[in-house]
Amino acid sequence: MNSLRKLWLCWWKRRVTRSLLGWLRKRRAKLTKVKEPVVEVSSSRSYVWFKGDKKMSSCLYVWSTVGHETYRVWWKDMITDSPVDWRAGGDAVTRAANSSWWSWDDGSAPLYWRWPEHYQMVMRDGLEIHFQTKAPRYRNAQRVSKDPAEKKLVVEKLTKVRERRYIAPGYVVSLTAFFPVPKGDDDIRMVYDGSVSGLNDSMWVPRFVLPTIQTHLRAVEEQTYMADVDVGEMFLNFVLHEELRSLSGVDLTCFFPSADGSPVWETWQRAAMGLKSSPYQCTQAMGITEEVIRGVRKDPKNIFRWDYVRLNLPGSGGYDPSLPWVSKVREEDGRIAADLFTFVDDLRPTGSG
Repeated sequence: MNSLRKLWLCWWKRRVTRSLLGWLRKRRAKLTKVKEPVVEVSSSRSYVWFKGDKKMSSCLYVWSTVGHETYRVWWKDMITDSPVDWRAGGDAVTRAANSSWWSWDDGSAPLYWRWPEHYQMVMRDGLEIHFQTKAPRYRNAQRVSKDPAEKKLVVEKLTKVRERRYIAPGYVVSLTAFFPVPKGDDDIRMVYDGSVSGLNDSMWVPRFVLPTIQTHLRAVEEQTYMADVDVGEMFLNFVLHEELRSLSGVDLTCFFPSADGSPVWETWQRAAMGLKSSPYQCTQAMGITEEVIRGVRKDPKNIFRWDYVRLNLPGSGGYDPSLPWVSKVREEDGRIAADLFTFVDDLRPTGSG
């Protein structure tokens, strides 16, 4: 199994890279307003020119210094509408390349080019948040744990998120805070606080609904199987918008002191636990994901296919108390269709046996 996992992992990493390059080429084809430069290539036999998709000469050639640099700059800056695609896509491919079978060892990054087109830029840049009051400017120093053992555990937790570049160097306008809480007898859980600076109060975030146990039971009957799927590092999978990064600084001076004694301030790069916007951002993205997963409901190959809604209401003729009041049913066998319910980072798929 280890050999198979290694083979499949290499295959998957190659697919991720190829999918990004293919998407970038399609983006390039849409740029009708960008004119491709004429680049001169020198050869010992002759000069070769190319423009657009025109075939180059078959003779041996070498790039001239100016020509190669011109083409390199054009490829990086003009193949997409923004160099941001190179940075974000390259970061995602790099993290995928450094992952193992069971874990994102280098941290995760959204493969945003695989998302629906209308949501790709949100996954790439993060969800833009509206402010209802002036953004804060909080720069009080981070409190330090007095217990050496607790401080060591804090350093370990912070080291992990820094190594995965969820917290990274950046321009800091305002700081947030964090503190540990006990987790068992010999561990801690880090709590990141976006309220102490007033950041959470300054943001406006829409309300949103979540399924309840009653919603879940609509897809449950006798011989229904259920599973529990947990999304690891839920909030940290999603990019924090650039406007929020500078307001989500972290003071690490007392835990990772610099050589010259200057303050060590870094910023959150992801939707951190403790930020008011994180639950809304993640739930919205998971809603988009769920739409894609469900697919076309009448496709016979779709596991989530269903044909009609059955009402089984008390007082109606043929009411069956063993069945849910409302359910989606497959016409072929009369069973409740497979379904999926998302409770933030807990996914509960259901299906008939």
